[in-house]
Amino acid sequence: MKRKFIITVFAASALTVQAQFSGQGSGTEKDPYQITNADQLFDVRNNLNAYYKVMNDIDLGTWIQDDNPIQGWAPIGTATSPFTGTFDGNYKSIKGLFINRSTMDEQGLFGYVKNGYVKKVCLVNARVTGRNRVGAVVGAFGIEEQDNIILSDNLVIGGNVNGESNVGGVLGTALSLGRSETIHDYYYYIQGNLCTADVHGNTLVGGIAGTLEGSYGRYWGYNGTYRGERKTISQALDNASYGKITGNSIIGGIVGQESDGAYDNQFSQLVKRNIVCGIVHGESSVNGILGDGSSVQYLRVDNNVCLADTILSSDTPSRISRVVGNDNYAFVNTVIISNSRVLTINDDEYNGNSMGRKNLMRANTYIGLGFDFSKQWAIVEGSSFPYHISQSEPASITSFVAGSKSTIAGTASGNGLVYVFVGDVMKEAPIVDGKWEVNLGNLRKGAEAKVSVQCGGKAPSVFVKAIAEAAPAPPAYVGDANGDGIVDAADVTAIINFILGKPSPSFNSTNADVTGDGQILIDDAVQTVQIIMDAQ
Repeated sequence: MKRKFIITVFAASALTVQAQFSGQGSGTEKDPYQITNADQLFDVRNNLNAYYKVMNDIDLGTWIQDDNPIQGWAPIGTATSPFTGTFDGNYKSIKGLFINRSTMDEQGLFGYVKNGYVKKVCLVNARVTGRNRVGAVVGAFGIEEQDNIILSDNLVIGGNVNGESNVGGVLGTALSLGRSETIHDYYYYIQGNLCTADVHGNTLVGGIAGTLEGSYGRYWGYNGTYRGERKTISQALDNASYGKITGNSIIGGIVGQESDGAYDNQFSQLVKRNIVCGIVHGESSVNGILGDGSSVQYLRVDNNVCLADTILSSDTPSRISRVVGNDNYAFVNTVIISNSRVLTINDDEYNGNSMGRKNLMRANTYIGLGFDFSKQWAIVEGSSFPYHISQSEPASITSFVAGSKSTIAGTASGNGLVYVFVGDVMKEAPIVDGKWEVNLGNLRKGAEAKVSVQCGGKAPSVFVKAIAEAAPAPPAYVGDANGDGIVDAADVTAIINFILGKPSPSFNSTNADVTGDGQILIDDAVQTVQIIMDAQ
């Protein structure tokens, strides 16, 4: 059992002593602490304001089983002791993050970050359960007079995130904490994140973030003279959600709710150039891109693309949002369901402009909306939707056979690893010479698998889905009337017995019909004899 002592306090001197980091680096911007294993990742909590960089893939599964298999990973940073440094995941895979704390808030790889920066984290098969403010990468992010990107280019591949409120695939909630009288507008950015995990909560649920909060304040001097305004403004840009987003109220494919906090409605939030695939289901205030933004007067929802399979709600859901938006696109075949009734959707400012699959698999469609395919996005023309430029090219699946020994196989653009998800189970295997195969055990026809490949030194790909098909019937052996795999005199006897009305239990009429005329006659016995003679 691992035992971690986070901070030692010497009561006599009242000084907080930081534990020595066990890896290389000095924790500065130019020389960050280098994380190479699970122990060093855990030790980030010992120095919450340093710079860190992950140097290789890390598997947390065995580590968590040794340390705390019931509740799992203890998030880095709390509301009283937040992470304030910079964490660079370097697109290295962190596999097997597990958190099971359904009665606790601020759950994720990081629990609470304040005025810090978290980028390029790549979580594979993360399973995170908390109460409020839950996200796979960060539970809660506090912004206090910070004009910066706070979360960028993080990837969550597979797994699930579950909570009660403020639940997001990457971030639970961003909180505006600024309360000073500084007269300045502050912008924070949630940018370039991608999530393929399934996300579920009761309220305020988003494929990327549950809630993004801004604030507004007016200030006067001591003599009553008006000094000016101060705003904190959120920007959700270039994110993508490919998972299943479900809940009760205020559900969005990218963001559950854009909020202005407890202040006047006097500023503009922005949700722009985001992509949603998968499904978005709930009971009320359910929309393809943004669940709710009604409390923000000057909210802009522009240049987004909704590719969802279905959007479902008891009220009337929209493919984009209930905020007037500009230049949004939506898949023409997205099914919109209200009270179990499929709606006919017309193009408008809430539902975007309909477009077919062919155009939605072309880079030029997105370039026209301002998507950057040189620095941010990639696409396989004609066969995929856009994905993050750091990711591997999606897999190709050549077979997926159901049965007691089900297998799935395919190809990839290089060598590396393949991850196959069936339900909550993930299996992995090597990719050799661009080919892979994974044994999945007993699966029925119709079972769904989701496949991600990691090759060519890049991060894992977005999912490709496949449905298991029945195993092909064994090939027919002409003349093998008794089905034992060979053609011999016993087959001639089996055919004659069938003609005489005495068929054996193993008699195979398909194989016995040697002449192919649809009947079992003496000619078939004669032809079987000829097959035996020809083989000698």
